Amino acid sequence: MMRTIYYDLTELFVYNAGRTKFYGISRVVDAIAAELTRTHPEVRFVVFSSGHQAFFEVPYADLPLPVAAKPLRMRTNFPDRKPLRDAIAPFVLAAGRALSRRRWRRAGLRYAPVSMDGGALVTAAHVKLIPEYLAALKRRGADVAVFPILHDVMPMTVTPDWQQASWRVKFWRDNQAILAGAPRLMTVSDFTADEIRRLAAAGLLPQPERIVPVPLVHECPPGDTPPEQRPPAEPYLLAVGQRVGRKNLECTFDALRYLAETGRPVPLLVLAGKVMKGTTDWLARPEYDGIRDRVLNYPDVSQTDLGTLYAGAIATVMATRMEGWGLPAGESLWMGTPALCADIPVLHDVCGDLALYFDPDSPQQLAAHVARLMGDPDHAAALRQRIAGARDGLRRWSDVAQDLVTAVRKLEAP
Repeated sequence: MMRTIYYDLTELFVYNAGRTKFYGISRVVDAIAAELTRTHPEVRFVVFSSGHQAFFEVPYADLPLPVAAKPLRMRTNFPDRKPLRDAIAPFVLAAGRALSRRRWRRAGLRYAPVSMDGGALVTAAHVKLIPEYLAALKRRGADVAVFPILHDVMPMTVTPDWQQASWRVKFWRDNQAILAGAPRLMTVSDFTADEIRRLAAAGLLPQPERIVPVPLVHECPPGDTPPEQRPPAEPYLLAVGQRVGRKNLECTFDALRYLAETGRPVPLLVLAGKVMKGTTDWLARPEYDGIRDRVLNYPDVSQTDLGTLYAGAIATVMATRMEGWGLPAGESLWMGTPALCADIPVLHDVCGDLALYFDPDSPQQLAAHVARLMGDPDHAAALRQRIAGARDGLRRWSDVAQDLVTAVRKLEAP
């Protein structure tokens, strides 16, 4: 008998209570939930209450939950042993959970707890949330198959000295706990699945029993709210959710600077998403004096405005060094706009031969692509025509929802 599927909405409660605009992992969690609601009415939706150490059945239509109910977020899975912290942690956790229960009660939430026994819990939440789920289910002796959807393992791979950073070590320990407690899992790409297997072979993670990749999408759904921010009137490049560091936004800045220094037209660069202090500080460096006014921030972009920004851009730029999937590149193609992508394996998985690739360490290569798209209308038109011709083969959220249900059946098989 097939298990009932319970889809986890805790990500949207813990990190986005009261919000209707989602980015990153939260956006993936929300988009899958919306599609499952439309296409798989048999799927049930749950939220984990850290205060109650239990799951509650919460209809997707009831989101967002009130901000007043947002739980106090506390780490329960520690990466090392510290006698004093370990001695007082149970008392601190108990007090924090009591506060979270009081918030839940005062917000007037009246949802029923659900055991999920005999069912399958699917969660695409941040990895820091999942170990607490597993521990609570284990304490209760629940008969629940937990199938995480892991997005990436970048904190463990992006730099050789990753174990020197405490937050990366915590990420490592969280993934160890997940694979130990839920060794059958999904990933958002073949690349992430391969990285998990590689890290397991190196002894850094427990060996997974089974991994089923469920690739994400190209689809950029239309928004359901009125426009709030107009796109620039001048030609512009678009970067969605990018930042300096691993996302390598500095390469895009350097490409604009190279265009200016070589006397070629410099487009605007629209940064869609949260304004990051590290990015602002980087752009304040003296070497960017000549192009700083070409960079525009569009914070808190609605889905409606995001689609408009994609459609009007010269191209969407992803100079990132590593991704789990690469939604902005795929969404750009969906909207018919060229994607300029770092030459890394996962972005080839997303875009195939529809993108233009460059070495993420070569802003000159990126600048050359930009200059040609701006200066050669025939080249730009031919690329857009090729992208339009491939649209029917691009992935939709309905594909992800169906693949998720199919993956659960594969994972629960003997």
